[in-house]
Amino acid sequence: TDNSPSVMILQNSALSCNAGFSAESAKETAEAFAGSENFRLYSAFPTSAVQMEYLCRKKTAAMLELIDAVTKQNAVLCGASEAVFSDATRAEEEFLYEAIRTAIRNGAKVITLCDDAGNLLPDEVTDFVQRTIQNTVGDSSVAYRFDCADKLGLGSALALAAVKGGAEGIKTSFVSDGILLSPFSALIADAGDRLGLKTDIDRTNCEYVSEKIQKRLTSEND
Repeated sequence: TDNSPSVMILQNSALSCNAGFSAESAKETAEAFAGSENFRLYSAFPTSAVQMEYLCRKKTAAMLELIDAVTKQNAVLCGASEAVFSDATRAEEEFLYEAIRTAIRNGAKVITLCDDAGNLLPDEVTDFVQRTIQNTVGDSSVAYRFDCADKLGLGSALALAAVKGGAEGIKTSFVSDGILLSPFSALIADAGDRLGLKTDIDRTNCEYVSEKIQKRLTSEND
């Protein structure tokens, strides 16, 4: 058995796969990962007026119909399907709530709220996440997660603020302009006790894998 850091991280992970919007793409994605022990289908929906029009050529009513159809098909194909709301912080809140309620009603088990603009401050993130959960929460099996850009250099602080607001998961990465895993895990390890938070992430191995991925990406781009 390979016990290298990279393999151990993968063994404790789920493959999250973009199923798109069509029934055909969702079915093909599910079939491609059918051999995986733990995978999740997700679809990412724009919810601000500008992005709905620009990306989908849809108004609110038509967008809700799309969300309804897509979340139903994803839930049938995957028991742990996810609905991602890619510009949630720029949406009209009542529309966002209805979109999330629709996804939950159709069987989505993970709801991811995104601040893709990266313009919010920590207190605003806490309030936004808390308010959204209070207005949409389904049963206890639904997990709310948060993802944001790091435009203001506050990625880790915003992630912590989302957890304070009730988010159960944070989207991080090894290399991105969003929340980086290594500094966020360090923040939880060093200051999480103040909020009753802790992580069992092996920081040494996390930094090792992050370094390897960065080197690989750099060499491929050269």
